[in-house]
Amino acid sequence: MGFSYGRVSTDLTVELALPNSSGRIRTMAIVCHSRRLIFLKTRKTAGSSVEIALSRLCDDGDLVTPIGDENGPDERLRRETGGHPPVNWKKPWWRYKFGKELRHRIKYGKKPLLVGTHATAEQLRAHIGDDVWSSYYKVTLERDPWDKALSRYWWQRHRHVERHNNDEFESIGGFLARIARDRPYWLSNWGHYTIDDEIAVDRVLFYERLTDDLAALERELGLEAGALALPEKRAKGGHRADRRHYSEVLSNADRELIAHVCRREIEAFGYEFDDRRDQTHVSA
Repeated sequence: MGFSYGRVSTDLTVELALPNSSGRIRTMAIVCHSRRLIFLKTRKTAGSSVEIALSRLCDDGDLVTPIGDENGPDERLRRETGGHPPVNWKKPWWRYKFGKELRHRIKYGKKPLLVGTHATAEQLRAHIGDDVWSSYYKVTLERDPWDKALSRYWWQRHRHVERHNNDEFESIGGFLARIARDRPYWLSNWGHYTIDDEIAVDRVLFYERLTDDLAALERELGLEAGALALPEKRAKGGHRADRRHYSEVLSNADRELIAHVCRREIEAFGYEFDDRRDQTHVSA
């Protein structure tokens, strides 16, 4: 898989909103001062599991953002596997935004975050300052865009069933068309780890070879082998009912839509559509 830091063309042939650093994008983050390490978590890339592993390196002086509710399954998993709980993430009351944040604090007891649960590289840099940002080792995650899109579909379907107690959910094609139009950052992580359309991190860990990449990161950080082992039970996993390869599930139209929305990371990292379909049964 190639790795390029070059600028990717933004010429469009289809009118679609694209995720960028000024859009509605947020990322869970870790800033570990003792290791001079910054982790920017991306969506649907095993990010929660990696965050749990990396939080084992943290202490009370670091920044660790929460994974869902404090007593939810992911935070329980973090505690059970030796991860450091969320710390230094709450926004002090005098910095609340009047309106939604103050209203939700009073009505629901919800505490706004100092940085968004999905803060972009640009937002996190502004929070921690240029000196820390430029001198720390910055890590993020990426995944095959077509596989990631299918993972997103099954996660949203799971949440729908959980909330509404019925399994009536839109088709994969309809879902992808809708979020490509309304929430493209659910498909593309490009805006999380780039600034001015340039990759702003030092290392990208790839979902497809995550065990090997984490082992390499252990060596780079001077850690013992296995220090960053992932939890045996993956956080936010196990909701994909159809385990077929994505090329057997996505239509040609789905494939092209994802390729367009995610074209920048496809070009930067050399992703290619892995077509395992019986060519006599390919449908549009």
